Amino acid sequence: MSAEPKHNREAYRFLLVGVICLPGIFFVLFFTLFQSTITYIHYLGGIVVSAAAIGLLASVINGYTDPLWQRAENFALRQTSSRIGWIIFSVSLPMSAMLVSVTMFAWISYCLIELGLVACFAPGPDHPTYVSLVQTYAWHLVDLIPESNVKETLGMPRPPIKFRGWVAGIPILVFRLLIVIILFAGIRNSWVKFKSAAEW
Repeated sequence: MSAEPKHNREAYRFLLVGVICLPGIFFVLFFTLFQSTITYIHYLGGIVVSAAAIGLLASVINGYTDPLWQRAENFALRQTSSRIGWIIFSVSLPMSAMLVSVTMFAWISYCLIELGLVACFAPGPDHPTYVSLVQTYAWHLVDLIPESNVKETLGMPRPPIKFRGWVAGIPILVFRLLIVIILFAGIRNSWVKFKSAAEW
């Protein structure tokens, strides 16, 4: 049996890095930026970070039509087969957008709490932290998976923080709607990429 071609091995390694590492990189990057801004500057300084997050979300929802994504896609296609490049862009970028949304909406809720516009109940600390808010939105993200036991598996059967009042519910509602939009945009973009990859 012949050995697997080196190009294929490199392509699959690129696929592994793209699908698994890229969402994690985006999450750690934006989480660190928001957390550092809250800790060392001022929580309202997160507006700058959120602007970058919104730009990323808009690009993913719009189908990565920005020149930056086009260059990244061309690089992925050069390094891999067209189908593997398609998988990277149809799976990793929507996942990245969802995780970035977690960090951004956690910051929004943090600002609302600091401004005194939202009341909440945190079983642990007296005052919710940005980390606990990230965990709360991560819980809501997982909660969108139907018939899933992931929350229990991760030891979070309930959200770490419970909000009170309709004002507090608005960011959560918008967040859940945005995740659905990202999901459907990812499916739509995946179909477009799949048809393009099939023509190669």
